[in-house]
Amino acid sequence: MGSPSIAALCALLASASVAHAQTSFAELEPNADKGEANAIVCLAAGDAITGVSTGGVVTPGNASSGSADTFRLQTCALAPGLYRHVLSLSSATPGHTATLRGLVQAGTVGVGGTATTIDATLSTAVGVGAGPRALAWYANGAGGELYYRVAGLPSTTQPYTAALSTTPVTPAFVGNFAAGAITITTEGQGHLTDTDLWLYDANFAPLPLAGNDDVFQSPSVQSRLVRTLAPGTYYVALSVFNLANHRTSPPDEDFVQGNLCDFAGVTATSSTLSGVDVSFALSDAGHVVPVTASVGAQSHEVAWFRFEVVPPLFEPFCFGDGTQPQPCPCGNNGGAGRGCANSANAQGALLVATGATNPDTVVLQASGMPGLAYALFLKGDQSLPGTPFGDGVRCVDGVLIRLRIKLSSGGVATYPEPGDPSVSVRGQTPPGSASIGHYQTYYRNAAAAFCPPETFNVTNGWRVVW
Repeated sequence: MGSPSIAALCALLASASVAHAQTSFAELEPNADKGEANAIVCLAAGDAITGVSTGGVVTPGNASSGSADTFRLQTCALAPGLYRHVLSLSSATPGHTATLRGLVQAGTVGVGGTATTIDATLSTAVGVGAGPRALAWYANGAGGELYYRVAGLPSTTQPYTAALSTTPVTPAFVGNFAAGAITITTEGQGHLTDTDLWLYDANFAPLPLAGNDDVFQSPSVQSRLVRTLAPGTYYVALSVFNLANHRTSPPDEDFVQGNLCDFAGVTATSSTLSGVDVSFALSDAGHVVPVTASVGAQSHEVAWFRFEVVPPLFEPFCFGDGTQPQPCPCGNNGGAGRGCANSANAQGALLVATGATNPDTVVLQASGMPGLAYALFLKGDQSLPGTPFGDGVRCVDGVLIRLRIKLSSGGVATYPEPGDPSVSVRGQTPPGSASIGHYQTYYRNAAAAFCPPETFNVTNGWRVVW
């Protein structure tokens, strides 16, 4: 076989530089408590921690095997997203225990929680028989940091190994909600589970004072959180008590002493129950969405859900006036805020929506089209930056619904007319639902010499949040 080329050698070296070799991190005594914890930076899937422990003494300075072993772990940075990390502890002489460590929270109902410096157990590893003892937590792609402790027995004389596995998590999408007061509750959802929930931002960072363990001023051990939210992406983390991150409890909950994580970026739960119903409901001023949910299919599980908060919108978009990224197909720009020019109107056709969404009195009117032309009113549940469409630019996309075909009179067509279903009924966007409708009207423009070879065009768009 011939020698590899220079290019091949360079490619090999480049790939080796980014590959992560599995690493074994050995404990160093003394490491009984957090102050002496062994720091492990960039723990990656496939890596392992090894050590020997024949006891659980946490006295600082104790370097014997009878002391517990404490580690300060930081997982490696990953692509943006949410990840579930699991450390599985095993040994030839089973009997070790493992815990995630945190902090005691003090507090007063009506005032809120306060972090202390007192060490606390966040969660305890679970396993069957002599099998591995597993502990799990969640972190975003930036990498999470926490304390992990292993304790042994006089019989656990052989080394232990705690191996890390990592799985990406995709939160389930539960819908759009109108900006303003949003309620998240597990009450009245067909179960009595002692739930705990927290609200997270688009980067999976817990929002301050945005959690609830027990309903405020109530005997209920379920959860109810009401917060005013601006437009954006949000996540709900939900579990059986105790759900922990680094945020302290807000004043408006009845249990303000749940344990906390030492550092930002980590979410964990103490629950080891299986198959537990944690169904909840999300609501805004106009509608309620019940969500079926459970945890416990795997140990220390937190259920994650995504929702979008949208502004009240009633606005035009997708202009064929040269301001959009997608130009008109043959340089036939229309007037400001209108569609691309057509053979009858150099300004282009104009779509306007008038009325209100709740109750629905919305009327779509397209004007500036040829005097007699068939016009199709179209609704989509998504939008594009713009794509060529006949002699115009279309931005309506996703699931498309043809509301109605109308014949223009004097270049004007309207939907709905008497006897037609309303825009919300025909477009399947219930008023108050926060569903987003994207509307455009495309129409016949059969002038052969105008912007050939196409024989149709399209108005600007109109976007409505119902």
